[in-house]
Amino acid sequence: MAIEASGSIHIDRPPAEVFALLTDLERLPEWLIGCCEAFAVEGPPDQVGSVVGHKNALLGRTFESRYEITRWEPARSIASKAIKGPFSGTSEEEFQEHSGGTEFSARIAGHLRGPFRALDRAARRVAQGQLDTSLQNAKRLVESSLPT
Repeated sequence: MAIEASGSIHIDRPPAEVFALLTDLERLPEWLIGCCEAFAVEGPPDQVGSVVGHKNALLGRTFESRYEITRWEPARSIASKAIKGPFSGTSEEEFQEHSGGTEFSARIAGHLRGPFRALDRAARRVAQGQLDTSLQNAKRLVESSLPT
């Protein structure tokens, strides 16, 4: 069975500001549950084909993952696919202008692989909760970091 989670949240800032802050690799651990560090691996992190890395913690274990950027549309959307680490799948984030702010939505889909595959069932149970908390964290971070 696949791991799937999706959600959205309204952030009271324009899409360009939300996009800039939430795609800043140095700030990623401040809002993305499980991400302890994020860094560029190959190419600039804001280009299709570039690779970024994350040091993560999941279900009491730490590991490093790599993601290839498959879509980068400033102030609109980003997408990536996992190319290294225990998660095999994709993630997508959309930034749409809505009611004077931004509707920020995120979706992940995939499965665990290797020795982490045994944790697939538990990961399915926690993925949506972690995404929901990450969205709340993103809203707090953006709305408290940027001037109105």
